Parts: sequence; structure tokens; C-alpha cells
Amino acid sequence: MILFSLSFSSCSYLRELSSLSKCAFQLSEVDSFIFAGIPLDEIDSYSDLKIIQIGKITKAFADGALPLSFRIHVAASNPNSVTAAVNKIDYIAYIDEIEIAKGALNERVDVKPHGTSDIPLGVTLNLAEVFKKESMLALFNLALNLSDYGSRPTRISLKIKPYIKAGNKDLEYPGYINVKTDISSAGEE
Repeated sequence: MILFSLSFSSCSYLRELSSLSKCAFQLSEVDSFIFAGIPLDEIDSYSDLKIIQIGKITKAFADGALPLSFRIHVAASNPNSVTAAVNKIDYIAYIDEIEIAKGALNERVDVKPHGTSDIPLGVTLNLAEVFKKESMLALFNLALNLSDYGSRPTRISLKIKPYIKAGNKDLEYPGYINVKTDISSAGEE
């Protein structure tokens, strides 16, 4: 009975791993930008900031902390005739090839056969720490470019490591999967 259970678990693991290896992962959207406590959804440039917001950013910059948080959506497409599932995803986020954050999504995501599922990953970083040599205005413009309101394309990329369930244990995918895209402003094609 124990041998049958181990054999079944092993077959299930191999089937899920095979199914997962054929899935395509693409960065589909980046949203929910908050820079130094200020939502960027209605700010197109530095001149759109209110005086109190400028003061908040200036103080944060002087304190060496310019927090930026946002959500990266990864589209997982499953070309298989069986469901692909992950139980956890570790990720490393990059801006213009510079590592900005590491994190994990600790919840199960099912991708139906011949379907696509959204995987939202929350990213939080201190821009002043990551980009130490940049001015406050350059960091603000970077945040705007990321939020799709700036004028310069910014490259966001991810490395993701999915985990699948085998019995009571999460087993990691061998290696990281690269997910890349360019984020350009809304007016650009």
C-alpha cells in the first residue's frame, strides 16, 4: 500500500512537472503603483504633484527612503489537455537588469487546460537604496515610467521558480523561468 502511494505520488509529480514545463509565462500588466505613499494612477508628471506630495517625497528622499510598491501580473498559459498547477512561486524582480526585489507568492494557482491564469505578484522596494546614484527627480521619473505615465520605456523582468505539490511536500521547478517585457507609456505603440 505504501509503495502504491509513493508510486502514485511520483507519477502525479511527473505529470504536473511535465504539464508545467510546457506552460508559457508572460508579464501581462503592472499596476497599483504607490510611490512614497502617493498613488501614481492620476499623476502624469512632476508638475501634477500637489505641494504636500512634493514635501512628502522630498522628506522621504532626505531620509534615504523612497518606497515604491506595485503589482506585477504574470499570465500563465497552459497548452496542455490537463490542468497545470503551482503551489508557490519564488520570484526575483528586475528593472533595467538591476535586481530590485525578491519575494514569494504562497498560494496555489491552477491553470485550466488550454487556458490562461493571472498570477499577481506584489513588489516593494526602496528606490533610493536600489538606485543610490540617482537624483530625486530621476527616481520619481523612473516610478512614472514604470507606472506607464512616463515617456521612456523601462524594462521590467522577472525570474520565477514555481513549486508543485508532491504528497505533503512542495518540490521546486528545476531552475528559474525568465519572464521579460518592456513597459512603454500609454501614448506609445
